[in-house]
Amino acid sequence: MAAWENQETLWNVNLPGYHPEQSFFSWTERLRIDGILSEGFGAEANLDTLLLAQDLYYELKAMQERSEELFAKAEGMNLSQSQVALVEQARVFYSRYNFLDSLRYLEAALER
Repeated sequence: MAAWENQETLWNVNLPGYHPEQSFFSWTERLRIDGILSEGFGAEANLDTLLLAQDLYYELKAMQERSEELFAKAEGMNLSQSQVALVEQARVFYSRYNFLDSLRYLEAALER
């Protein structure tokens, strides 16, 4: 639920002050004590879901970085109109944090 720009801090366990797994267990224990979560709440199963989000973050981050590499490559190329259109659409996707489609369009435009 954090903004994209804050995700690295959220997931990077090497940064001081925050560790997703420990925080998750602390939150769920507090919610159990307060009676918000039942005693039977499966913290381990829900932790797997939380950590899936971590995996997805790193996949998207890699797509973002690859998109940035391809945008830089495109700057130095003599592109056709159809390639330019694909790169511009990729920029729109990128600006909306849609790194999957940004990368797909850049690859289509540049890796022919």
